[in-house]
Amino acid sequence: MPFTRPIGLALVAAVTLVVGGGGCNPPAGQRIDNAKASFQTADPPDPKYLPLVHFDDIPLPNNFILNRNVSFSYVHGTLRVLDLHLSGLTRAEDVAKFLLTQMQAHQWVLERATGEPYDRLLEFTKQEEKAKLRVSVAGKMTLLHIKVDRR
Repeated sequence: MPFTRPIGLALVAAVTLVVGGGGCNPPAGQRIDNAKASFQTADPPDPKYLPLVHFDDIPLPNNFILNRNVSFSYVHGTLRVLDLHLSGLTRAEDVAKFLLTQMQAHQWVLERATGEPYDRLLEFTKQEEKAKLRVSVAGKMTLLHIKVDRR
């Protein structure tokens, strides 16, 4: 039974690797010690930076500190997910007003604004996304939680 051409080529390549060693032998006169591969885990990214390049349309108030232990951002194709937890000393009322005007300036449509001046929830939509922004107070700190994902 004759070999078909692709199978014959594969058989010739396999025999060449077995007989010739496939280039796995060390050069003559050299010995390879500890030929095992070693793998190390990658260093975590620098915690000073959070990639927000795909979230240019989400305004952040100045002088707010990001809690990196619970915040994250994720972008894959057209899917964007953002979950930020920030804190600062700016009055909650002023932060809510800033977010209201700046989100609308970035073409977000206000769907709902509820709550008191010290615990305000703002919900926006833009194309296929929704954004929930909660401004609240804890002691002397103003807390800001921003969440963006698909509708």
